[in-house]
Amino acid sequence: MVARPPARNPTEKNHIGRDVVFYYFYPTLFLLLHKSEVYTNKHNPHRMATHCDKDILEAFDRNPQEGFGLLLEHFQQPLYWHIRRLVVSHLDTEDITQEVFVRIYEGLPKFRGQASLTTWIYRIATNEALRWLKRNKRRGALLLDSGEVAPQQEPHINYGDIEAVVLQRAISRLPRKQQLVFNLCYYDELDYEEVAAIVGCKPSAVKANYHLAKKSIKEFLIANL
Repeated sequence: MVARPPARNPTEKNHIGRDVVFYYFYPTLFLLLHKSEVYTNKHNPHRMATHCDKDILEAFDRNPQEGFGLLLEHFQQPLYWHIRRLVVSHLDTEDITQEVFVRIYEGLPKFRGQASLTTWIYRIATNEALRWLKRNKRRGALLLDSGEVAPQQEPHINYGDIEAVVLQRAISRLPRKQQLVFNLCYYDELDYEEVAAIVGCKPSAVKANYHLAKKSIKEFLIANL
């Protein structure tokens, strides 16, 4: 008698089928959400190299203005977009970013290297953005209801691309910690240890929040695309 293969769980079969359909129509988002944790937790050669931290600190010790100029060159754009993804508004992001760099400049002489410079800077930026969100709860939400877009359309979102719009809607509906962890892991490509130092938790908690965020985003995309 030939042994029969174990019966598949109907739920599992349906889940696999939906994944195949999702990949066929939306391959970019499928790959986004199935990025392995090994890749996510791996150093990305395209983002700011660690040695830049040392170069910036050495330049700041020699000449504060020169060192701060180097810091701005490396961090201005990444921090702007990190804050923008949380608070949405361009004008508010500019104000917060300016305050962040004031705090960085004032704090650099006291920086002792307990964490990497990158982690320290992102922690300052994250805390400022979260402080702003706490003070401005209503303005901190991005209105991307189905079929309707907020009157003040944000230029960083391509509203003609349904995938991009639905993805932003999905991210905006995540609990704040999951949203923050997802942004730092996926967009800023920081590893779990770096994100843990920024948000103030254990790397295992970052990993769990990242996977919960991906699961929620995937479910929302499947339901809305």
